[in-house]
Amino acid sequence: MLEVSVNILTLNNEATLPKCLDSLANFSEVLVADGGSLDNTIDIANSYPNVRLINQNKSNLINNKIVDYSEARNDLIQQSKNDWILIIDSDEVLDTESFNQFFKEVPKVPAVYSFQKKYTLNGVIIDNASTYPIFNIRFFHKNTTNGFKNLIHETLTLKENFYNTSLMCVIYHSMPAINELWKKWDRYSSIVALDKHRIYKFLSLEFFVAIFFRYFREILYITFASLRNRISNKGNHLPLNYEGLRIAYIFSIIIKLLLHKMRLEIVLNKK
Repeated sequence: MLEVSVNILTLNNEATLPKCLDSLANFSEVLVADGGSLDNTIDIANSYPNVRLINQNKSNLINNKIVDYSEARNDLIQQSKNDWILIIDSDEVLDTESFNQFFKEVPKVPAVYSFQKKYTLNGVIIDNASTYPIFNIRFFHKNTTNGFKNLIHETLTLKENFYNTSLMCVIYHSMPAINELWKKWDRYSSIVALDKHRIYKFLSLEFFVAIFFRYFREILYITFASLRNRISNKGNHLPLNYEGLRIAYIFSIIIKLLLHKMRLEIVLNKK
């Protein structure tokens, strides 16, 4: 068994959790923090001998859904028994072959590693998407980090003199039906807008410049990258309606962020 603690957050994930846990059979601890699932998620988790099931902190939940994802992940790290942590979502599957090869060769000194993420749709691996290549920090030693930050799309903060190394270990992310994906992204966009609202306090030039360079640049990139991939790259492409949904998600963040700012300006002007 690999002396690694796997961290997973769950809520009603009976459809995807079995494949996820099957790919983690060789890990000594799989720590599953559940937010109050009403389907068979808890029974599925309890059926795996290396899984330890805990409850998510209720103070970080609204209608059983996480408010601050960094807080939830930091709680999992603190409760993990092993020094090495692997982060994976309940709708993802670890490519065990690439991970086992990496784990045999990597020096067992504190370090931080990013793995490659690839989408799957209806069981088919997506070779081309506008957001490729995607590398996220997934594997790290506890001593390298001060924990995650941001309410959502959380980022691991590294201690001084520790750096992130990208590897070709692969994690496959299962894309849901497009209507289910939009329900999730619509909620995510609200959290992102609230998080950014705290950074940019007013409708200032700095705010509009930041919005332009961060979000409109991303919209342009997704549009051109999607078209370029279809012209020049072979293999399975992420469908255009999924690419378009990502653009809609970004617009949703912009609109909700502007609404936050406008409400703040109205309140300040009344004082």
